[in-house]
Amino acid sequence: MLFVEDPNSIEQDIGQYRERNECYPKVIAVKMTGVFTLGDKEDSSRITMLLFLDALKIAVYTESFGGYRFMDKEKIDFI
Repeated sequence: MLFVEDPNSIEQDIGQYRERNECYPKVIAVKMTGVFTLGDKEDSSRITMLLFLDALKIAVYTESFGGYRFMDKEKIDFI
């Protein structure tokens, strides 16, 4: 994910992200503007947005319970 502070620097920020990661970001959040997803097909972009929104809900809702915590290996193996 790429978070852009200044909307005027989107092109530069995407270029820097691509240099560091050797790919384009799948999710781009632009401060005070919105969140955008990129994909090679419309369906992949839509699915990426749905997954981002789910992750956002988890982050917000878990704050009521002390924040999110990853399960340890024992619990993961049990499931």
